[in-house]
Amino acid sequence: MKYFIDTEFHEYKKKPLFSKSIDTIELISIGIIDSDNREYYAISKDFDVKEAWNRWQLETQSGDMRNIFPEGKKEYWLRENVLKPIWRECLLESEQEWTKDGSYERFAKGLDKGEFDSLFTFKSFKKLINKYGKTNEQIAKEVKDFIGTKETVSNWDEVIRLRPHKIYGYFSAYDYVVFSFLFGGMESYPQGYPMLFIDLKQMLDEKLDGLRWLHGRDIWSNAHNSLHKIGKGDSQKGDVLATLNEKLKRVTKLDEYPKQTNEHNALADAKFNLELYNFINKL
Repeated sequence: MKYFIDTEFHEYKKKPLFSKSIDTIELISIGIIDSDNREYYAISKDFDVKEAWNRWQLETQSGDMRNIFPEGKKEYWLRENVLKPIWRECLLESEQEWTKDGSYERFAKGLDKGEFDSLFTFKSFKKLINKYGKTNEQIAKEVKDFIGTKETVSNWDEVIRLRPHKIYGYFSAYDYVVFSFLFGGMESYPQGYPMLFIDLKQMLDEKLDGLRWLHGRDIWSNAHNSLHKIGKGDSQKGDVLATLNEKLKRVTKLDEYPKQTNEHNALADAKFNLELYNFINKL
């Protein structure tokens, strides 16, 4: 069975009481979709919400803004791109629970327009996370129920032997670490689960690297409505082979290349991973 996964996480230096700071990664949300299109999604409430909320980096300014922010401007990227979309999900779910008339539809429409951003405060976010988030222990149990384990599948060893599970991610090194931490580390990692994530970015790079496309030559063939691989006999004197970066830029502009919608939502990104896997296999 194939599984496609994405996680949103928080990486920071944690300062335990009476000890030195340590680097750590905490799960914020996780999305999984399998090759049968079953879905799993969960938001954690075990991450340090205050630390994630206050996390910022300096954004380089240009033009006249350099005079106003000579050292750069604080950018709360994690708050705006990961926490706010989760807050909107939870807020919509909360409003839907108690709204019985058309006011919910009006509320949802206004929320999409950003008219309710003034409600996005640390207090409201923390409240909704506590209500709709799950403990990592609960998420780990649900993930094992979703994928299966030796304890829940009677013929588990035979299933894994005949059809080993594969888990795919996109730039997935950290996703694998966060996923492993759910179960308490490698010693508690479920038996039969793959000890690595197959990285779709590496798959795409390797596939493109093996195709002989020319610099400046269109790789799209309108006549055949399909990707066109330049063969040895198609090159002309003076042709220059395209670099990997050129190939990536040209491929991502194709209509067939999957588009990321609702980016930084773990389940939406997991679905993108499945679509990207199918696209790569058609190249």
